[in-house]
Amino acid sequence: MMKNLYIPYTRWYNPTLAIILLTATILTTTNTQVNALQANSWQKRLDRAFLDVDVRNPEARIRSLQRAIQDPNLIKDVSKAIDAVRTQGFGKGHPELIEILWPEGTIAREDLEGIQALTKQLPERFKELDSLGSVSDLFGDAGGRLKVKDPSAFVSAKLDQVRDDPKKAVKLVQNVLRSKPA
Repeated sequence: MMKNLYIPYTRWYNPTLAIILLTATILTTTNTQVNALQANSWQKRLDRAFLDVDVRNPEARIRSLQRAIQDPNLIKDVSKAIDAVRTQGFGKGHPELIEILWPEGTIAREDLEGIQALTKQLPERFKELDSLGSVSDLFGDAGGRLKVKDPSAFVSAKLDQVRDDPKKAVKLVQNVLRSKPA
């Protein structure tokens, strides 16, 4: 004899809620990057050695550089990237080279993408500037308010602010270099 498989809807069991939770679990676990870099990959170590503004001392940079150079995957990856360009040509092989040498998640890759975006945006901005005419047209009435009466006094005051709180000045400069300021 078959048992009754009907389960009544109770507050502890709701098929809709179960499906939503299952779907959310699947999406969150499969949405991670397959090519995500390990924290100890040679690409991350080179980023830390050359590009990371949060590395405080030179010894840490040198250690990261040494570990990156000693990583056996460095030679394999560089060889694979060169072979991709050699076999496919630069036009078709360079995307693979970029993906191997500077995968997503590295500071260098973000810099490359930023430079690529600039190559597209700068010509558009130059056209906009040419269409405006002069600088006074660009700034309008604000142009008169931007003048500094005594530039040396202005610079002196800014240097005094840096001398008064050098940590704040360093943090400000570092935030300029970060994609996500701290």
